[in-house]
Amino acid sequence: VRSGLDSPIIMLDDDVGELLGEWGADSIYFDNSTGSWGAHGLAAQTNSDATNQIWIADILEHTAKVFDGDHDHALIATAGTPGQAGSDIDVLQFGSTADVATGFPGGKFDGQVWVSDGDGGVN
Repeated sequence: VRSGLDSPIIMLDDDVGELLGEWGADSIYFDNSTGSWGAHGLAAQTNSDATNQIWIADILEHTAKVFDGDHDHALIATAGTPGQAGSDIDVLQFGSTADVATGFPGGKFDGQVWVSDGDGGVN
């Protein structure tokens, strides 16, 4: 069952809830058998150079991904190995990335990103 949208990330107007845009279809895992996107958690950050980034936890691909938040939402980097879940043998690989958060002491991004892992996984 799909939401009717062609992408997992949507942008809505704060005031009226109108759809402003959608993106991520080329970077977030889609499971055809269940009709589900892997996007599971999101955090936005503004860097010290005033650029913006968006972090997404992709629970189906076992990764955390960072995207350009200013222009074309291009994928910048991926933490974890796409498609490879962690195990008790490989504890340094994400198992099921559930959420992401970024550090903002004093209102400025301090470079720290936290990823919660193990939503139904082994880690």
